[in-house]
Amino acid sequence: MPGQTKALAKDLKQGQRASRSTTRSTGAVVSVADATHVWVDIGARQVKATVPASVSGVAVGSQVLVRVANESVIEATLGGLARFRGDITADTALSSGFSRLTWTESRDDGGTFDATFFTAPSDGLFDFTVAWSLGTSSNRRFVTLALGTAAAGSNASLGRNEGPATGYYSGVSTWTDVALTAGQQVAVEVYAESALTTTSGLRPDLAPCFFSGRRAA
Repeated sequence: MPGQTKALAKDLKQGQRASRSTTRSTGAVVSVADATHVWVDIGARQVKATVPASVSGVAVGSQVLVRVANESVIEATLGGLARFRGDITADTALSSGFSRLTWTESRDDGGTFDATFFTAPSDGLFDFTVAWSLGTSSNRRFVTLALGTAAAGSNASLGRNEGPATGYYSGVSTWTDVALTAGQQVAVEVYAESALTTTSGLRPDLAPCFFSGRRAA
């Protein structure tokens, strides 16, 4: 830890000059409330910082004033905030086999979510949660958190949960944390043994169906 503290202190001393040389180009516009934690680029590293005053309409990659590790306020490059949530807002039929879900965005801080794929803005540890409600069906059905952009059913699974193949309504959720490198993409894929109708498929009228995530470290 002393070595890490010393290295961070060195980067902080170089704060404004170093941050200006590490500018992102995503252009996503965000608003940040007072005392909110954000990720900023300090030299070659990305660290967690606190916004001492509210900002609005700021593009990722812009210079912002932040406080890091209880040091004085410095200027740094705003990194990808990487907080998002997508919802299924209407009862949804599912085709047989694997399919990739598309969501209605309810939050996308940092422009990391395109309604289907989450894209890691930088290396780090990320938390993901998937929750879904299912109608009655005797068919096998499961949801998987998939890493990659190949055809649905062909990507590595980061987590999976299966709904009971019974004549009852059911709610299913899965959660995981995973280390990603910048540019890796994560989506939700669902499998149905046979085609499901809006009655037997996803049922947000019974309980929320959502996909959410955030950077954890």
